[in-house]
Amino acid sequence: MIKKSLFLILSLVAGLAMAQTEPVSQPSSLNFSSIKTYRVSVSFSSAGAGGHLVVMSKNPITFMPLDNTAYLKGQVINGVKVVSVGAGTFTFFKNLLQNNLYHIAVFAYNEQGVNINYKSDNPLTGSVTTASASFGNYYNGIDFNSSNLVSNLTSLIQAHTMIDYGQFDETIIANFYEADTIVGGITQKYIICQYSGEHKVYTGPFSYQGSTPYYSREHRVAKSWYDFTGLGGSITGVPEGNDIHSLELVQNDVNSSRSNNPFGEVTGNPWSNSYLEFIIGKDYRDILVVEPMENRKGDVARAHFYMMLAYNGKYGQNWGLDNMLTLSQSQEMQVLLDWHYNDPPDDFEKTRHEFVYEIQGNRNPLIDFPQLVDCMDFRDVSKQASCDVNVGIATNLANEFGTFIYPNPSTGILYMQDAKAKDVKAIHIFNMLGVEQSNFSLENDSINVEQLNKGLYIISIETNKKNYISKFQLK
Repeated sequence: MIKKSLFLILSLVAGLAMAQTEPVSQPSSLNFSSIKTYRVSVSFSSAGAGGHLVVMSKNPITFMPLDNTAYLKGQVINGVKVVSVGAGTFTFFKNLLQNNLYHIAVFAYNEQGVNINYKSDNPLTGSVTTASASFGNYYNGIDFNSSNLVSNLTSLIQAHTMIDYGQFDETIIANFYEADTIVGGITQKYIICQYSGEHKVYTGPFSYQGSTPYYSREHRVAKSWYDFTGLGGSITGVPEGNDIHSLELVQNDVNSSRSNNPFGEVTGNPWSNSYLEFIIGKDYRDILVVEPMENRKGDVARAHFYMMLAYNGKYGQNWGLDNMLTLSQSQEMQVLLDWHYNDPPDDFEKTRHEFVYEIQGNRNPLIDFPQLVDCMDFRDVSKQASCDVNVGIATNLANEFGTFIYPNPSTGILYMQDAKAKDVKAIHIFNMLGVEQSNFSLENDSINVEQLNKGLYIISIETNKKNYISKFQLK
């Protein structure tokens, strides 16, 4: 009996010796650095704990880790994402969006085997706002009222660093698209097809042919449309074939189905090779078209406008839609314009734009100034004679309301980029006799003005800080 009791006591002592004690203190000195639109670096000072659990959320963090629970990088618990786990005191967050606030909490823990003891009270916390999309002084040399606006913009944006087509996976996929997730109890990677919305999960590193479904780079403006020199597949060796503003990450079957078909709205029955949110079929003209997922339609349109503007005149060719090759002749300009107006640049597109600017060194003016579409005729890449759009560079009004009302002229809907962020109190619209019209409100960054008669109007946007005024035409 004595031997048995002694054995139980020794076993209990051994068990207590194996159990980990809670760390005495949480880490300190949280520091954010290299704050970009899409990525932020984080460091802190350890208080001697065995490890640190770093989590992130777009909402204030109330999460508390559970003892003896092993959390994995990429795991999401009630909207809180695990960013890193381990002894290190430096990590980084990616897959962020421009001008967004993110909350961070760091918990100390001690670990031995399966025994993990977290210090869950009073974690090290902080928050950081990612950089805003900003063109800085990029357009300082451009006179937006000049008759040479189109050619001047072409000269500006055509000059850029060429990132080789073969480096697409090592640049934008690895640093922008790729994200962490948990599958089968282990941390893995995933990317999203930008036409269909499919999630591809893989162990890493990324490989186009690494696991099914295969992935590839899609030229949003089909290569054959601008192969003026007959280079064929080797067009990826020239800037227009490598340009990341035009390249997109898509599932390989989706890419094959797109081929060099025009984009459009499918009105008939979708073909069997449609995939998730990517649709292929006939439009109202009985022409075969492809249709990407809704929140990428505007991105596709602006990539087309960019390519026509950036390379217009190269090889002595006009790059307007009327002058491109092969199936470009079936591409409806109105479809691209509608997609541009109905899907204005969102945080994702703006963030991607900043990443491309960082590595390629040039910008897409139609993302920075969506209203510029009203100044240009992309059938022949020329300036509209009736252009009356002020982007406000000279007066530093690039972010004022008046410069973000588009399309102008309008057929019934006015769009306002980032309107909600301006804290709108009231919208007033006056005809040219000064008579105020009635019943206008902001709905999803747009105003319905279809009830107005055709003509010119003045719109005044009242916010808590100031008023913004612009003229628009309803046709």
